[in-house]
Amino acid sequence: MLLKELKYVLAIHTYGTMAKASQHLYISQPALSKYIQNLEDTLNVELFHRNNGRLSLTFAGEQYVSAATKMLEIFDHLENELTDVQNAAKGRIRLGISTYRGPYLLPKVIAKFHREYPEIDLNVTEESAENLEQMLSRGELDIAILNLPLSLPNLEYTPILEEEILLAIPPDHPKVNLGVEKKGCKYPWIDIKHFETDSYVLLKPHFKSRQITNAVLNTINFAPKSVIETGNINTGYRLAANGYGVTFIPETYVNNSSSSVKAKVFSFGQPCTKITLAVVYKKDTYMSKACQIFLDMIKEFYMGTDKTLPENV
Repeated sequence: MLLKELKYVLAIHTYGTMAKASQHLYISQPALSKYIQNLEDTLNVELFHRNNGRLSLTFAGEQYVSAATKMLEIFDHLENELTDVQNAAKGRIRLGISTYRGPYLLPKVIAKFHREYPEIDLNVTEESAENLEQMLSRGELDIAILNLPLSLPNLEYTPILEEEILLAIPPDHPKVNLGVEKKGCKYPWIDIKHFETDSYVLLKPHFKSRQITNAVLNTINFAPKSVIETGNINTGYRLAANGYGVTFIPETYVNNSSSSVKAKVFSFGQPCTKITLAVVYKKDTYMSKACQIFLDMIKEFYMGTDKTLPENV
């Protein structure tokens, strides 16, 4: 009962409303509301402020969440150690991944992982990088696949891939032939200032790739004049591929895109713009053998050392 209580309070803190927390916990909203009300009555304190459906922590709630996070970390640590002692081929992995990487990474890796380790449960959470970092910090995930840099100091990582962020433009754009070869670039390089008057489709500001792109644009004093923001990386690429606007896209997405119409992609920057992908985990936390196995498989996937995985990844 205690573990359930801790997880319920942390879920409400994470998602901010009873409705979203109940969906995550797979229980009804009335049942969750009643459970929390009974808990507050038992403790004789209010854990949450209620404001038009939104819930935020009271001071007592902050103390509760801090203690709950530490208690769940201790339990998870013990559970992982006991599982490893029993059998390295059994276990559980709570994996976090960004919503745009999940569709092309997970089907390829999880199918192979499940064939080789059918008794290791893999629970996947697809969220924004910001939310995944918070969940790692609170011990709600074991590992996450994220772009660097990280925002929280209590996380560490293992780099698995360095890739370019590319400029994607319509295939019939009048400046499509202006790309040139440039040392250090895997793709034809193009001066982004050729596209000062174009419309841009950009990811929303909380995405890491958007933040890195913004930093590069700031160094060359370039600001797009017309911008549409989206929370789906696929939207920007497909718009560019179908003739509307230009966008920025990680090269692994381009290599794995299932779109029948392809945008033209170019390196840009000084000389190009790169981002590092890493497996991230909490500092000073026990990593189970199951997680280590999965980490090795992810490395094989991205570094191209596993010949049994599909090519063009």
